[in-house]
Amino acid sequence: MKKNFTLAAAALIFNASVYGQTKKDWYIIGGKISNIGLDFQKSNTGFSFDLSPRVAWFMKDDFAVGVEALFG
Repeated sequence: MKKNFTLAAAALIFNASVYGQTKKDWYIIGGKISNIGLDFQKSNTGFSFDLSPRVAWFMKDDFAVGVEALFG
């Protein structure tokens, strides 16, 4: 059951990414949060994560130019 669910989820994600909007003058805005960490110590507790915002602009059909920044 778990294997079938994983395959179905992967198929839906792949299908959604294949048919994305790629026409001229459209934008893509997104990002990710990764490397979430929590460090417990006797005198100090620390929390850390990385944030990567992205933006891209389609100059022509199926051709985008964009930037990505990493904050961590």
